[in-house]
Amino acid sequence: MNRDTTIDVLKGIGIILVVIGHSCCPQLLNDFIFSFHMPLFFIASGYFFEMKNLENKKDYLKRKIRGIYFPYLKWSVIFLLLHNLFYYCGILNSSYGNRYGLCSQLYSVKDILHHLLNITLRMTDYEGFILGAYWFMRSLFVGCLLLCFGTWAMNKVIKSRGRSIAVVMAIFFIAGGVMTYFSIQVPYFPQGGYREVMAVFFIGCGYFIRQKNNWLCRSYIVLPSLIILILCTIVSPTSMSSKATFDDWLAIAFTGIGGFVVTYFVSKQIAKFNNEVSRSLVHIGKNSFYILTFHFLMFKPASLLYAYIYDLDWHIVGCHPVPTLIDENWFWIVFSISSIVFSLLLTEVLKSLRIE
Repeated sequence: MNRDTTIDVLKGIGIILVVIGHSCCPQLLNDFIFSFHMPLFFIASGYFFEMKNLENKKDYLKRKIRGIYFPYLKWSVIFLLLHNLFYYCGILNSSYGNRYGLCSQLYSVKDILHHLLNITLRMTDYEGFILGAYWFMRSLFVGCLLLCFGTWAMNKVIKSRGRSIAVVMAIFFIAGGVMTYFSIQVPYFPQGGYREVMAVFFIGCGYFIRQKNNWLCRSYIVLPSLIILILCTIVSPTSMSSKATFDDWLAIAFTGIGGFVVTYFVSKQIAKFNNEVSRSLVHIGKNSFYILTFHFLMFKPASLLYAYIYDLDWHIVGCHPVPTLIDENWFWIVFSISSIVFSLLLTEVLKSLRIE
C-alpha cells in the first residue's frame, strides 16, 4: 500500500509559497501568501504531535533538539563563519540592505563571538540577510516544547489530555492577543516572543485537525475556508510578523487555519496521482528545510542576472531578499524558480558529500 504523501505535497506547496513571498511578487499575491504560509508549517508540525509524548518528554525533547535545534545551530554557525567571505564576494555589502535600510558590515572576531553566543543560547543573531527565515526554526522549537510541557502540566490539574492541550492553546492564543493589544514584549525572547506564543496555538491546531482530518476535504469546510482567506487578504492583510497588531492577531487565526484547510485539500487531490507533479512536490516538501535555509542565498544568481539585464549597479545583489523590481515586472518568477532549483541542486551536492 502506498504511503499517503499529502503532507509532503503540502509542505512542498508551502515552501514554494515562502520563496515566492520573498521574491518581490505582486503585493496582492504577497498578502495572500503571508496570511497563512508560516502557520501552515506550524500546523503541519502539530499534525504529527502525539499524546504519548507526554509520557516520554525527555525523548520528545531529544528529538526536537536533534531535528530542529542542531540543524539550526549547524547552518547558523556555517553562515556566520562565511559572513566575511560573502561580504568580500559582494553577496553582502554595506551599500544595499533590506527594506528597513539595514546594511551588512564586516564582522570582527568579537562580533563573531557575540553572534555565536546568541545563536547558541537564544537562537538569534543568525545571518539575517541569508537565513532571514530562521526565526521559524526558533519559534517551532520553542512552540513544540511549550505545547508538550504545558499540556503535561495542565493534565495534572484537568486530568484530560484532550482538554489540557485545548486549554494550553487557548492560554497562548489569548496571550498573543494581549501582547499585540498592549504592545508587550517578553524578556529574553528575540523579537518579543509573539511568534513563539502563536506557534503553540497553531501547533495545537495541527493536533486537533489530525483527529478530524476526514472532514478536511468536505466542500462545506473547504469553500468557506477559501472565502475567508480571500476576504481577509483583501480587507485585512495579516501575517505572523514580529510587529503584529491586534488586528493581525484577530485575522491570523482564521487565515492560518483556513489556508491549511485549502492547501490540504489541494494537496490531497494532487497526492492521488503518482505523476511528475506530485512526485516533484513530494521531493520539494521533503527538502523544505534546505530550501528554507538556502533560498535567500540562491536569489543571488538571479539578482546578478537582473542587474546585468537592466544595466544596474551589480552591488544590488546585496539587496535583501531581492532587488526592488522596475515597473513591477515579472522577474519575480525568475527569482522564485531559480532559487528553488538552485537550492535543490545545492542540497543534492551536499548530500552526495555527506554534509547535509
